[in-house]
Amino acid sequence: MCFSPVDGEIATWPSRFTDQIIIRALAIIEDGSRWTQGALARLSNGVECPCFDARAERFCAAGALYRAACELSGANSWLLAQEAEQRVLMRNGWRHKSLPNVNDIQGNECVVAMFRKAVGKDRATPDGIRVEGKTTAPLVTSVRFRRDECDGEATA
Repeated sequence: MCFSPVDGEIATWPSRFTDQIIIRALAIIEDGSRWTQGALARLSNGVECPCFDARAERFCAAGALYRAACELSGANSWLLAQEAEQRVLMRNGWRHKSLPNVNDIQGNECVVAMFRKAVGKDRATPDGIRVEGKTTAPLVTSVRFRRDECDGEATA
């Protein structure tokens, strides 16, 4: 059984994997220079691009979730990203809001705070997340995927 009320969540593997997606997305946009508004992702020159484009350097909240879902699952993972988006909104009591609207109107600071709250903040790198070469306890497989586009074949 897996559900995500604001309090009393039953922790199951899918639930923890969704949290890992949120944490990876947080690592992507926590630095304000890697965050954007008005597009899922942007190149270094500010031009809009798909969030799974290898050249993408800045992401909105939804784009970061999609990119994180692709990186962690090794596949085009729009549904996983949407589940993570709903979890962020629900855990912040914003069931009827849109994360892209929150991103574009409230800004990076608000989005970062929402992502932190959604995963219980004091877990900057929880079980199984690999961030910049560091790995915590093995919840996700230790295989790292290299990909030019998230919707292509992964290579270990």
